[in-house]
Amino acid sequence: MFADLNQLKRKATKIADDDNVAVALADLRSGDSLVLDGQACALVTDVPIKHKVALRDFLPGNRIVMYGVVVGEAIVPIRLGEVLTTRAITGW
Repeated sequence: MFADLNQLKRKATKIADDDNVAVALADLRSGDSLVLDGQACALVTDVPIKHKVALRDFLPGNRIVMYGVVVGEAIVPIRLGEVLTTRAITGW
């Protein structure tokens, strides 16, 4: 009935392999660690549940990929482990 119980313990998830952001499955705090697909990430900001967190550093003009599709571009630098906001991204 349930998938792997480890999935229930996840703090965040990404849907497609080429996503460069993850969706928080719980309220996350700055300093928390995430490990997705073997990639470790220390959060540099709080990330509320259902919000997105950067899985890499972004420069202005870099594309944001979520759910396997490009959903926007960074308009300011976004750090690995930082919450994504509408002020930092265009195209949402």
